[in-house]
Amino acid sequence: MAKGKQSRAKQEIEQAPTRVAEEALIKNIRTINVPQPVLRRNRVITTLEDGRIVDSYKLLRTRVLRAMQQNGWNTLGVTSAGPNVGKTLTSVNLAISISLKDNLSAMVVDTDLRRPSVHSIFEIHPDFGLEDYLAGKASIPSLLINPGIEHFSLLPNKGSRDGASSELLGSPRMLQLVDEIKAHFAQQIVIFDLPPVLVGDDVVAFAPHLDAVLVVIEDGKTQTPELTHTFELMSEINILGTVLNKSNDALKNMEYYYY
Repeated sequence: MAKGKQSRAKQEIEQAPTRVAEEALIKNIRTINVPQPVLRRNRVITTLEDGRIVDSYKLLRTRVLRAMQQNGWNTLGVTSAGPNVGKTLTSVNLAISISLKDNLSAMVVDTDLRRPSVHSIFEIHPDFGLEDYLAGKASIPSLLINPGIEHFSLLPNKGSRDGASSELLGSPRMLQLVDEIKAHFAQQIVIFDLPPVLVGDDVVAFAPHLDAVLVVIEDGKTQTPELTHTFELMSEINILGTVLNKSNDALKNMEYYYY
């Protein structure tokens, strides 16, 4: 057997116990079947009919996966310079797009402690969330929700914590969350929906513990000085790239994404 094939075979054998344990955890994730009209109303990719938008997500997925796999990464933060530019929807639809690809699974963790909104896209009202994990009251598997989309799950955050969000994101318990996810969900791509960079020091405190970060930009809204300052603050963080959102170049008044 060639040396390369031997190395791949050895790696697959070593990963087998991890994969089996991870599959067991995934099987026990709570499922809440979100109605299709809800997904359609909130522009979730599984209901989008415009092929150009879907193709844009596929292109983003391909480029993200290529970089992640080349570097052996599985945790990705998604942020923006300022609020209301579509970063949360980008996080969710990118993760779902990844989960639709053969042999891949993805998870979104809502770490925007200032304005958590991942659960709102699915119109789910969770009884427990990330803050319960941070308080030591819940485990990661007990918080995960599958909204009826195969190979996809979300870890919601149910409340706003403006006053102490950066302290919580940089807390030992939060860093333990990242370590646990990397250990127990090593075969998944895990996307962390982060707060905007310029609303506080949350992202600067937390992002270095992730493998890489993607920055969402809104066409016509995100200003050059904002973006420059954002990249300056994240100068020591692996920035995977940028996503141009709500561009008028091709489809007026329609959101689409490219990397």
